Amino acid sequence: QNVCRLCLEALNRTETIADPMDLDFRTMDSLEKQLLLERRLISKEFLKDSVESALVAEKDESVSIMINEEDHLRIQAFSPGLHLPELWDKINRIDDSLSAELDFAFDKKFGYLTASPSNLGTGMCASVMLHLPGMTLSGKMNSVIQGISKLGMSVRGFYGKSNLFTGNLYQISNQVTLGLSEKLDNYFASIQEGVNI
Repeated sequence: QNVCRLCLEALNRTETIADPMDLDFRTMDSLEKQLLLERRLISKEFLKDSVESALVAEKDESVSIMINEEDHLRIQAFSPGLHLPELWDKINRIDDSLSAELDFAFDKKFGYLTASPSNLGTGMCASVMLHLPGMTLSGKMNSVIQGISKLGMSVRGFYGKSNLFTGNLYQISNQVTLGLSEKLDNYFASIQEGVNI
C-alpha cells in the first residue's frame, strides 16, 4: 500500500503522464482487465496480484506505468516502427523525474536491484514486434531465431511465450541488462541490423 501511494504521489507531482486515462484498476472487472492485457498496457504478472497495484497510462496508450507488478515500477513506452532511441528518451525522462522523487534500489556495482535477476543492472528491455509470415511459411524462422540469439537477443511470441508465435508475430528483445550502460545506441543499431539479416 505504501509503495503504491508513494509512486502515485510521485507521478502526480512530476506530471510525467501529460494526458492520463482515468483508470481505477482495483474496481475493473475481468473483461476490462483482459482488454488492457490485449492492448499490452498491462502484463500477465500484473493480473496475478492486483490487490495493491495501480496503473497509470497515457490516453493515446503510448506509455503505461504499472505499480507493484513483478517490480515496484514497470514503465513501458510504445511506438509503431523502429523508434527505439526516441522511446528510450521518453522512458529516460520519466525515470529521471521519478528517481528525483523516489528512492530506487540501486547499487554502484550491480545497477538497479530488481525482483528478477534477469533484469538486474539497467532493468531495461528494448523490444520490437515483427510480423513475419513469409519467413515463417518458408521455414526460415528457426535459423533466424538462432542468428538473433547469437546477437544476445531473445525471440518470444506476442504475449512473451517463447514457443507461441500466434499470427506469425515475433517479439525480439535484449537478453542482457547487467554490465551495460543505459545508453544503448550500439545495442539499438545491432537490433536494427539483426532485423535486416
